[in-house]
Amino acid sequence: MERQRNETLTQAMALLLQNQASFVALLPEFYKERAETNRRLADLEHRIQSLELRITRVERMIEDIRVILEQLPETLRLKIGFKTK
Repeated sequence: MERQRNETLTQAMALLLQNQASFVALLPEFYKERAETNRRLADLEHRIQSLELRITRVERMIEDIRVILEQLPETLRLKIGFKTK
């Protein structure tokens, strides 16, 4: 009975060691993939920041155009010389 328990314990320890070795063998690939994921994330964050800057510039341009269009009727009236009634 004691011998069977020792054998079971030995088998369990051997399985544990095998599983640990398998896990450790996978770590380099995990770290490689993690580094690639971090690189891609940094690239995406940079692209998002660039897009945000472009959007801000476009919003300013749209506001400038809005102001110009808002002033256009009065500017045309003054340039062409139409008089209001």
